[in-house]
Amino acid sequence: AGHGLGLWRLEKEELRSAILNAIKLGYRHFDAAAHYKTEIDVGNAIAEAIQSG
Repeated sequence: AGHGLGLWRLEKEELRSAILNAIKLGYRHFDAAAHYKTEIDVGNAIAEAIQSG
């Protein structure tokens, strides 16, 4: 079974922090449905996590 993280109604910094922490915990699926309008912020946080190792 996999884990997913919904990203609806989060402020930009909350979203960033949630993604970075979730990745550290092993999450690999992030629900960024188009109507959430979080795709860019989600992508930036994932890129930050990748760059930091």
